[in-house]
Amino acid sequence: HAGPLRCSNCSRCVPKDKAIKRFTVRIMAESAAVRDISEASVYQAEYVILKLYLKIAYCISFAIHS
Repeated sequence: HAGPLRCSNCSRCVPKDKAIKRFTVRIMAESAAVRDISEASVYQAEYVILKLYLKIAYCISFAIHS
């Protein structure tokens, strides 16, 4: 028996084995903001841009229609 998950879009309760799971990586700062920070900085060091790691679960109907 699989435990339930909630769809990230519609909050429908979906069994864990039937949910469509996606792993996305997003950069927290826009490229324009990163460029502005590097231009305004005194130091010529390479910045470590923080990333946001998301594990998203979708129900079947949303995965089909998106």
